[in-house]
Amino acid sequence: MNSRMPLRILLNGEPRDLDGPLTVSTLLAKLGIDARLVAVEVNRRVIRRAQHEATDVPDGAEVEIVSFVGGGRA
Repeated sequence: MNSRMPLRILLNGEPRDLDGPLTVSTLLAKLGIDARLVAVEVNRRVIRRAQHEATDVPDGAEVEIVSFVGGGRA
């Protein structure tokens, strides 16, 4: 029996088909993204890093992943 189910999400404005079920943690892992270096929003709700493992990414979700950028005055 295959427990995978296809999901379609909008990832940073682009449609993406993935195997689910997914949590924010598994999504970041599939994308090869270090959770310490990004902010994640699911359906316009910011997800704290401590909640990545417990937060599901549902079919049809709008997900925004934003990288932190260092900078400032030299």
